[in-house]
Amino acid sequence: MALSILEQIIALIVTAIEGVTTGNGYQVDVTGVYRPSTLGGQDRDSPGSYDVQLARGVLVRNEEIDLLGNPPRQGWTVPVEIDCLYRPSSSNTDPIERELDTFWSEVSKAVMTDIQWGGLAIDSELGAPNDWIDMDDGTCGKTGVLNVHYRVQETNPYAQ
Repeated sequence: MALSILEQIIALIVTAIEGVTTGNGYQVDVTGVYRPSTLGGQDRDSPGSYDVQLARGVLVRNEEIDLLGNPPRQGWTVPVEIDCLYRPSSSNTDPIERELDTFWSEVSKAVMTDIQWGGLAIDSELGAPNDWIDMDDGTCGKTGVLNVHYRVQETNPYAQ
């Protein structure tokens, strides 16, 4: 099945984050990258130590990047929520904030390496993250939004 330009960009984001490993020169090993399989749901009930969950937000028309032509191109912005889930072990003595900051920094570095996603996007912007903690299961994390600006043909979301 062919993927739309948007889904190709999301697949590249997943691949970039999956590449966050110590073997690739990063300071952490991402244990998994997940997208919700249901609306409002999570793919995993029990996150690993360094999991990332992605959720695509609502598409927004971005007329500033439209192009005239035959066929005309429509500009879009898609917000992609990046949720870095960290579950510290009981034996860990390092400050949680340091672990979270390092985790977020490494994921940020990965997603901002190619802000045009192999030429499929025009630009990407990563917003400031928010810290959070779930007292019920001991998971904490940082959540930020990557806004990706891209164009597709007015009548064909599979072509640029």
